[in-house]
Amino acid sequence: MAYAVDNGLRVLWLTRTGSQVSHVSRELRCLPIYGRRMVCIHETVSKIDLRRFNSACRAVRRAGRCPYWPGFPRAVRPPVTAKEVREIGRRVQACPHDCLIASLYATRIVAATHMQLRVIGWLLAKWRARRERTILVLDEGQHVVKGALSMVKDSISLRTVKRAAKEAKKYGFRELGEELEEAVEKYRGILSEDGEVEVEDLLPDVSDLALAGDEIQEAKLRENYVPASYILSLADFKTSLKNNKPILVKEGNRLRLEAPADPVESLRRSTVDGLQP
Repeated sequence: MAYAVDNGLRVLWLTRTGSQVSHVSRELRCLPIYGRRMVCIHETVSKIDLRRFNSACRAVRRAGRCPYWPGFPRAVRPPVTAKEVREIGRRVQACPHDCLIASLYATRIVAATHMQLRVIGWLLAKWRARRERTILVLDEGQHVVKGALSMVKDSISLRTVKRAAKEAKKYGFRELGEELEEAVEKYRGILSEDGEVEVEDLLPDVSDLALAGDEIQEAKLRENYVPASYILSLADFKTSLKNNKPILVKEGNRLRLEAPADPVESLRRSTVDGLQP
């Protein structure tokens, strides 16, 4: 760390969990960058599951339904915990995550989770940091490999597909809903015991899912509901599938579909692409 300070370099310290980010922030008195969902203070959007959070957050902000966005983000003085960042957001009526981003200009050391590797180019741009003048520290770096391998198979439960079918019917997409219900019933009849097997893709086309999901999202906004859509989650899964056959997995009473991918390619994207100049 002394070397970085003496040579005017910046340090991006990535660790595994949000609590570890808070610990590093206290130890180094540096700025923590917590995930948007971790510090969200919107009454309902903050309760949405991780898979649907980003699309719901974007929709609410674009529709002008978030009382904290765009707001007037204030820079925070590190170290700060996630709870303290949320309190600051409420006090100044601004998105807590935007308050953290607004604080980047004044710091030379940033702590965040390994998840930032996915958007490291965006983070460095917001920080106005040059790659060749930034030291990357991977705390517990072995978890980067494990994380990349865990992302190899995107998955979605048949319970979510069933909810997507119900959502489609409720908002006027009856044929789409019936197609999803039929797919669920066929998948349920394939495995009688725990295991996994490659199956045919019985899900609707991704463009049909995305179109319906967008319209449902807009309808929910008009009804003052949180615009979280199971159909859009299914569209994301279809995108991950990339025209491959899904894998059906049964574990007890739980059934899910997985979209396989090349583990080497997943690891390369997670650890190399974001670091290329």
